[in-house]
Amino acid sequence: MSFRCRIEEERWLRTAREVGRAGARAVFVRPERKRRRIMGRKYIDCREHPSESNCTVTIAADTESELLEAAVQHAVAVHGHQDTPEFRDQMRQGLKEGTPAR
Repeated sequence: MSFRCRIEEERWLRTAREVGRAGARAVFVRPERKRRRIMGRKYIDCREHPSESNCTVTIAADTESELLEAAVQHAVAVHGHQDTPEFRDQMRQGLKEGTPAR
């Protein structure tokens, strides 16, 4: 049980005891534990794209938009590319699911 779940459980029990002492008739429904949806990470690896600098940077993120933004910033700052819609489309095509190989 995670720390957050224990806190929620303690709050629920404390509230139930307080209502019981006050003599109120209430029905408490335990909050359902939210299951975190495990999303696949996405990554882009500079080693898979030839460059003069032989860059070895790999960038990974949980969402495509977050990864694309970081990858474009890297490409502009380090490799001198221009941030254009066409370049972003090219970068988007290079994004991969999973985790990069070492």
